[in-house]
Amino acid sequence: MKWIPESSAFFSTIFTFIMLHSACGGKNYFPESFLYLMIPENPPVILKSVPDPAVKILPEGTSISILFDRDMDHKSVESSFTLTGPGQPEGIFRWESAKLIYELKEPPVPGGSYILNLNGNASSAKGIKMEKEYIVHFTSGSSSDFPEIISSFPAGSETDIDLDSEIQVIFTKPMNPNAVQKSFNLSPHKDGTFLWNGDFTVLTFQPNLPFDHAVMYNVRISTEAEDHQGIFLQKNFNLTFQTGTDFTPPFISSLHVQGNPAALEAGSTVSRNASFLIKFSEKMDYSSVPSCTEMIQSDSRSSVKGILFWDSLFQTLTFTPEIPLSPESKYELFVSTCARDLSGLHLEKDYILPFQTNPDYLKILSAESIYPLSETITLSSDFSQPSNPVSTDNGNLEILVHFSHTVDAGSIPSNINLNRKIDRLPEGPHAFFTSILPGTFKGFPDTTVLISISGLSPADEYALEFIGGRNGILSSYNLQESPVWMQQNPIIFITVN
Repeated sequence: MKWIPESSAFFSTIFTFIMLHSACGGKNYFPESFLYLMIPENPPVILKSVPDPAVKILPEGTSISILFDRDMDHKSVESSFTLTGPGQPEGIFRWESAKLIYELKEPPVPGGSYILNLNGNASSAKGIKMEKEYIVHFTSGSSSDFPEIISSFPAGSETDIDLDSEIQVIFTKPMNPNAVQKSFNLSPHKDGTFLWNGDFTVLTFQPNLPFDHAVMYNVRISTEAEDHQGIFLQKNFNLTFQTGTDFTPPFISSLHVQGNPAALEAGSTVSRNASFLIKFSEKMDYSSVPSCTEMIQSDSRSSVKGILFWDSLFQTLTFTPEIPLSPESKYELFVSTCARDLSGLHLEKDYILPFQTNPDYLKILSAESIYPLSETITLSSDFSQPSNPVSTDNGNLEILVHFSHTVDAGSIPSNINLNRKIDRLPEGPHAFFTSILPGTFKGFPDTTVLISISGLSPADEYALEFIGGRNGILSSYNLQESPVWMQQNPIIFITVN
């Protein structure tokens, strides 16, 4: 007969079965140990223990015991058993059938915190291991040894609690701060800070933000809380309270332009670069107000995008338009009734304040000729009142014009005219603009424009006119500034020698 490899437990078992069957003359006789090999057995289970893991108390004068669901291997159970706690507890094992009893040589320390542990190596009489650890945390002694909560603020079932209140709990014994704080639960949840007095008998919880108005809160400190000796609370602590003392709706007390203490009135005129301070009668719910606040351009009814931020008290909201407002335009600042205070009370009516912006017009600050001669140019605003003319003796002229804003280069060619002075006739057949360029092309500031003219007729006079108005020369558009225009049509007079 060929031998079955040792590496195959299954085939080894079958081989043993065949040999035993043959040795018994084919009779159905099998040793009990062989049946154990063939029929798997579940791990042992602990039916009950003293102390009970749910109660966590070992009453005075009571022995520790563990009841199993079957007979156990005494040696493996006892070697797997540990008891730790104050006083280095020692004891003697004895068995009553499937029940292990551990008699302590010395009474446990009253109020002491102990841990009973039975590891997974504990085996049944048939050698089946428990596999899972069994752990019980318990306290010894009577309830007088345990910490208790003797008072709190708010007291249970109180109403009209101020939204800025703190929660305070007073214990009978110095407590373990970390254990108490882990067992502390506030529902609905509020983030906050824990503070303790010097001997750790008074816990104060300070919410980071005020409580919500008209809300019922519950505070729970579970039995995981323990004192500095490791003795747990014996029952959960619960208190409920309701917040809210303010039942007066908020209102907007004033609207200011930043830097000006005078309150705006309907129709006030403001700078197009203004920031607006909205002052409320009380602290507001900072998250609700921004979405209820809007600035609208009256003519187009388009919304103005803005940046909003609160002061430290959440009572003044600043609205700054993302780009300056258009000059000489009408606007409305609007706050709707969805804005609410910390008590959850809303504005009783929409707030609307109309205003208009100052004219911040584009201007020609100065001009100068840079070819053929360098000289300052005097500008005029009227053909009938000519200023001192700029002169040229070869029919060519380069003029550098300084504006108050960066100019939209595309708006210049169609809004600059060269006219004969006499009767404002069109320019002569040879007079023309050779170029109209931003001054930056020759290293001048970006607020300048360089104008080159050729073909000016000898012994003649011309008027160079810059067209203003909303459809005239405009400042350039960018994220910091909306386009503005000139109020007037400035004129430069030219004399050809």
